[in-house]
Amino acid sequence: TDLPFFARRITVDVEHPKKSDDDAIAEWIETTFNPKLQKILQDHNNVIVFTDGSVIGRGSKSGWAFQSYLGGEPTNEPAIQRCGAGGKAMSYDVEMMALQKALELATASSRRHIHIFSDSETGLKTIFNTNKHARLDMSIRACKAARKWLSEDACRHIYLHYVPSHMGVELNERVDTY
Repeated sequence: TDLPFFARRITVDVEHPKKSDDDAIAEWIETTFNPKLQKILQDHNNVIVFTDGSVIGRGSKSGWAFQSYLGGEPTNEPAIQRCGAGGKAMSYDVEMMALQKALELATASSRRHIHIFSDSETGLKTIFNTNKHARLDMSIRACKAARKWLSEDACRHIYLHYVPSHMGVELNERVDTY
């Protein structure tokens, strides 16, 4: 992370079985992912956000979406946000857009913990990286929002989680339909 002062308060969790092994992924979802998600959803100190970005064709149609929850309940604020990204976008571009916008919304909350779920491992690994890369502008904005939010309360923490796409995780499937 490029937020070294806050490194202990930002967790990137992208551990999972090989994506090509559907049986192992399904077992991991049932025995590891879903129990962890249920615990996160039950804690009213949490802001939970599921994100997605997608591209149709060769980037001619693209967009991003996210849905946020407060302690398991959809937020009263715009719980679902989505936006077309225009032509010529790559999947990484719209996944990063979704992550950055989700972080900006989540850091407006006074809750203690932010949990963001994405099926983009690359996006999760680079959203707080300000070394030169294709979506550096979004990483800088995400770092700025995270730095401000984390500096307001020493008990705050940001968790970034990998969630497999199209494997029956209901909250992820919901945001994928937008």
